[in-house]
Amino acid sequence: MKKILSLLLITALLAAALAGCGGKTGEAEGNTPAAPSASAKTHLNIAADWASVPDIYDLSNSWTCMRIGVTESLVHFGEDCSYQPWLADSWSVAEDGLTWTFVLHPGIKFSNGAALTATKVKESIEAVYAAQDPAAGGAGDIYTFMEYTSISADDEAGAVTIVTKEPVPDMPGVMAYPLLAITDVAANAERDLLVDGPIGTGPYTVVSYTTDHDYQLAKNPNYWDGEVPFETVSWVCVSEPGSRYQALLDGSADIATHIQASDLPALRDAGYNISIVAGARDGYYHVNFEGPLGNDALRKAVFMAIDDETVCAITTGGSYTAGYTPLAPIYTQWGGEKIPDPAAYNPEQAMKILDDAGITDSDGDGWRELDGKNIELVYVSNTSRQMNEISQAHAALIQAIGVNCRVQTVDSQGEYMRSGSFDMVNSNEMIIPTGDPSNFLSHWYTGSGTGYNYARYSNPEFDRVYEALKPEIDTDKRNEYIAELNRILTEDCVLLLGGYYNFNICSSAAVTGAINPACDFYWLTKDIKPAA
Repeated sequence: MKKILSLLLITALLAAALAGCGGKTGEAEGNTPAAPSASAKTHLNIAADWASVPDIYDLSNSWTCMRIGVTESLVHFGEDCSYQPWLADSWSVAEDGLTWTFVLHPGIKFSNGAALTATKVKESIEAVYAAQDPAAGGAGDIYTFMEYTSISADDEAGAVTIVTKEPVPDMPGVMAYPLLAITDVAANAERDLLVDGPIGTGPYTVVSYTTDHDYQLAKNPNYWDGEVPFETVSWVCVSEPGSRYQALLDGSADIATHIQASDLPALRDAGYNISIVAGARDGYYHVNFEGPLGNDALRKAVFMAIDDETVCAITTGGSYTAGYTPLAPIYTQWGGEKIPDPAAYNPEQAMKILDDAGITDSDGDGWRELDGKNIELVYVSNTSRQMNEISQAHAALIQAIGVNCRVQTVDSQGEYMRSGSFDMVNSNEMIIPTGDPSNFLSHWYTGSGTGYNYARYSNPEFDRVYEALKPEIDTDKRNEYIAELNRILTEDCVLLLGGYYNFNICSSAAVTGAINPACDFYWLTKDIKPAA
C-alpha cells in the first residue's frame, strides 16, 4: 500500500515535470513544482477523493476551482454559514428589494497581476450567465439562484450594482457560490480553461492538471490577502479511502479528505488532526405521496421502523450523524433542537399503528396489505456516499414490521424522481448552497411542480409559509419562516433522513489550519500552513 501511494504521488510530480519539458497538460508560465518535502515546509501533498475538471462554468466543477484555492468570490461563508466579506468589503440592498450594490476591497489583483476592477467583476458574472444560458444550450443552474435585469460597474467607486428580476433575499449567499467566483475573463480567453484552469484571485494557481488524476499548484505571486504559505502543492486523486488513510500514515500525504469513519479513531490516537462537520449535507429519501406512502399511518410506521442511530453508527461506520429534522439542529436559528421526533425508533409501536389502521396480513403470506393489495415499496437508490448501504439497511428494518420493500439500485435516480417511479428515492444534497435553505425547502412547495417537488407533497400550510419566506429580506423573519417549515416537514414525516453526512479533513502534525468548512467550498486555503 505504501508503494502504491508513493507511486501515485511520484506519478503526479512526473506529470508536472513533463509539462515543463514540453509535454504540456496545462502549465502556467514560469511556474514549476518543487519536490515534495517530508516536513511540509515549502511543498504540500494532499490526497483527495477527486480531481475533477476545472470548469468554472459548470455548477459542480466550479467547486473544484475554489476548493483547490484558485478562485474566490465576492462573499465568503463563515463557520456558522453567515455572510462575510471577501473580494467585496460590503454590500447593501435598496428599498425596492431588487437593487444590490457590492463595494470591492481595494488593491486586489488577479494571479496574472491584473487589477480587480468593478468592470472585471461585471464581465465575470456576465460570462457565467452567458455560458449557463438555457437558450444557448447552457445548463441553466445559476438561473435557479438569481436572474438579473442589469449589471453596472463603477470603477472609480469600486462598486458593482446588480438589479434582480425578483427579490433575492439570500443575494450575498448567491454571490458566495463557487459558480460566481470572480475570474479574469479576458485572460481566460487565452487559456484552455479545462486544462490550465482560470485566472483567479486565490492563493494558488494551476501549474498542470492531469484529467481525473492530479493538480500541480504554485503560489500566486500577486496574492492580496497575506503571505501564501506553500511554494507548491500536489493535489492527487486517491479514490480509495483506505489508500488515503495509508497516505497519511506513511507520510506521502500531509492532508487527506474524507477518511473512512472507522479509521478516524486510529488517526486521532496517533496524533493526527481531524476536522469533522455534519449538517450541511443531508443523505435522505423523498417519499412519494401519490403511492402507498401517501397513507399517513403507513408512512409514520415506516419511519418508526428505522433505527437511525444503528444505521449511521454501524452500517455507515459513522460516516453519517443520525437525525430526523431536515435542517440539522446545529443550525439553532432554524429550531431543529426544539422539534420532538414524531416517529422515533419503535418497531412495536409501528406494528400497532399498522394494525390499528387495518394494514394487516390477511392472507398469511407474511406481508401486510393496503386497500386489499400487498404492499411492495420500491426503494430507488444509487451508491453515492453509501446511500445504497443505508437503503439496504432501511429495507430490512421495514420488512421486519411486515411491509415488503425492495431496493432498486440505479446509476442515476434523476429520471425516477421526475417520473414518480418510486416509493422512496435517495438524494444526497447540500442543503445550504447559498447559506440559506430556501432552495432546498422548495422541494416540497406545491408551486415547484413535479419537476422539483419529487415527493408530490402538498400542504397548504407549508405553501403559505414558503410563499411568505420567498420575498422576505429581514434575516430574523426569514429564520422564523424557515424554522416553521422545518417543523412542518418533520411532523408530517415528509422526508426520511438517512443522516447528516460527516465531512472530514485529516492532517498530519506537519501542518496546521486544515479545517473542514461548514459550506464545503474551502479546502485548500491560505490558512493551511507549515507547523511551527
